[in-house]
Amino acid sequence: MRGQIVYVLALLYHLIKGSKQNLATLRFINTQQAIADYKGPLALAATSNGVCYGGTFHIAPDASLDDGLFDVVIGEWHGRLATLKIIFGLLKGKHMQSKHVHGWQCQGINISTENPIPIASDGELVHEAVTKYQVTVLPKALPLLIKV
Repeated sequence: MRGQIVYVLALLYHLIKGSKQNLATLRFINTQQAIADYKGPLALAATSNGVCYGGTFHIAPDASLDDGLFDVVIGEWHGRLATLKIIFGLLKGKHMQSKHVHGWQCQGINISTENPIPIASDGELVHEAVTKYQVTVLPKALPLLIKV
């Protein structure tokens, strides 16, 4: 299986299998906004350098590949039904309109969770179960050739 269906199936699998609530603390490094931390129940979190995941999920509509910042998008846990609504909003590109979805820009993030969570990078499972994770942007570390 490829593309969007893999992401949808993974989200649904973890929604059904996952714990009812996972308290998380997100500490933003060099945040561009006044809010520097998030603490609360977490349904999903995405750290993105670009606009899309899987080619069609516009997870971070305001992201830019060359600004040296991650766009972090989180969905608060308010039960399985609310999380399903966030997922369907994501499929339609309207998830950021939900009162349970928030976004920040930062150069890095520290994530701590009460219960272990899986970590994926570009659709590949990196860690099956961790309670602490850190991600940092390395600005201009990868040269890109762009056809104009």
